[in-house]
Amino acid sequence: MNNFFKLKIVAANTIVLDRNVNMVIVPGSEGFMAVLKGHVDMLSLINLGVLEVKIDNNAFEKYVVHNGICRIKNGVCEIVVRELIKVAEIDKNSLITSISDIQSMINNSLYEDKKIKLQQKLEYLNLCLKNYMER
Repeated sequence: MNNFFKLKIVAANTIVLDRNVNMVIVPGSEGFMAVLKGHVDMLSLINLGVLEVKIDNNAFEKYVVHNGICRIKNGVCEIVVRELIKVAEIDKNSLITSISDIQSMINNSLYEDKKIKLQQKLEYLNLCLKNYMER
């Protein structure tokens, strides 16, 4: 029995994934949502979190995502996010450098709105590091 459905993931105007999958676990605005073949059509916001994609019956690919939307329509799941990194491709040293740079920018920023955006980026990078350490 074929339990696959079409998944398309786009981040920063680039198609990251476009293939048939078994399941997707989405960090939605109302909590985590599992998408399987035959899922009802819907639209959901995506929060900061870990998107899990089950390509076959054995393994999940994990992606840290930051803000976006998930649309399920006519058996196709489309995910568009602002930022995404595949956990298996995280470079720990580069990530630690980025975290340090962002922390310095927060400490030196005079503008509250800029600090808020930097803190969101820092939260994303820390989640990336956490998932890197757990893999």
